[in-house]
Amino acid sequence: MQLHKLLSWLLVLVLMSATVVGCGASKTAIELVPQDANLIAVIQVSKIINDRDLRDAYDETEKDSGQPQTIEEALDELVEEVGVDLRDCQQAVIFADTTGLAQVGYLGVIIEGSFDEEQFIDNIEEKTGEELTTSDYKGHKLYAVAVEGEEFGIAFLSDTMLLLGTPEAVKDAIDVSKGDKKKISGTILDAYNRLGDALIKFAFEVPEEAREALTEGLVPGGIPGEIPISLDSFEDIDILGFAISKEADTLTVQITPHFLNTDSAQDAKDTLSGAISLFKGTLQVPEMKELLGKIEVTVADSWVTVALEITVSEIEKLMETFPIGPQTRLVNPREVADTELANIQAAVTSMMVDNELPALPNPVTVATNDMSAFPDTSVCGVDRINDYEGNAYVNGQDKDGYVLYGYDPYADADDTRLVNYVATRYTSGTYTVDASGRVTKVTTGFE
Repeated sequence: MQLHKLLSWLLVLVLMSATVVGCGASKTAIELVPQDANLIAVIQVSKIINDRDLRDAYDETEKDSGQPQTIEEALDELVEEVGVDLRDCQQAVIFADTTGLAQVGYLGVIIEGSFDEEQFIDNIEEKTGEELTTSDYKGHKLYAVAVEGEEFGIAFLSDTMLLLGTPEAVKDAIDVSKGDKKKISGTILDAYNRLGDALIKFAFEVPEEAREALTEGLVPGGIPGEIPISLDSFEDIDILGFAISKEADTLTVQITPHFLNTDSAQDAKDTLSGAISLFKGTLQVPEMKELLGKIEVTVADSWVTVALEITVSEIEKLMETFPIGPQTRLVNPREVADTELANIQAAVTSMMVDNELPALPNPVTVATNDMSAFPDTSVCGVDRINDYEGNAYVNGQDKDGYVLYGYDPYADADDTRLVNYVATRYTSGTYTVDASGRVTKVTTGFE
């Protein structure tokens, strides 16, 4: 199934569910998610549409004349067009297999509530213009409905539980309810649970093609081609969690990636912290600098947590002072490049002072953005003889080079006690250096 069809069908499922959802909690629904799923999510629809701050935000947002001007108008229009009322909806738990980014053939939604099966099916048949076919699966009646050429199933597991999705997903959830199939567990469920109570939250395995896209580079702020930042340290990410929660007038956005090992998690944390510091120094708007200062990045074992807390009034102030539009520029590329050059120059000077180097033995004269091989490529035991305490380096055991990232200052026949003079291994620009330690910027990364 194409991804856009998945998203459209998800919306249809949640809307249809709105007419039948009662006060069920997500825990029971989560217990029916099959082990084959690699994405789980919950949407607290009722909390979202009934939150006064969020309702006011929608009502006050500038809209075209043909669009609903208030949340109530939008909900009323939905009732007319779809025949359901989101004001009755509580929550929906969604599961899927998203192994491929473009194709999704395994999708389910589990909802707890109080159902009128006949009325629900009549509503679907009225909207589709077709009579649903039925079959039996392990004592449950399965309804079949076609949407844009794709088949979906509906089953009422009880008077208080509704199941919708692709046929395989629906049958798998029934199998779980019967004890014939394992429920979801492991790291993906851990990621989901770590997010706590939230208006929207999800956790999923990161497909390989998505990881490849990450390692090719990310552009913060959605400004393609202006601020490239290498994310090679993220190549070991396997699970990603995301949540938006709200307590009183404070919104919290939380991202929790899980990595295959603790070293990768620490590197990713350093990369993110360094990127935040870099952009704080180059953003042109004080309010945006303050916003970046609110972002906290922490690491625990193989988990990284990125969290931002911001109040509704702070969001309103940002929108007033910095309205976002097609021509918006958050940063000045020249300032970013100049700041990065200054940081690299300071790091080289600091490294040379720490190691009592009057000159670099083998300065890098071919432009590079890899700070694990810059500014000097001296080989231990050949032209890198002794450390600053006079101890002899061991070729093949101590790490070569006077470098800014992953530097080994100790002549101890060990390359595990490393020092970083910069926050990230890769820079946006490329650089060369002379023997005196003077750094030259060759490219900025914005060309």
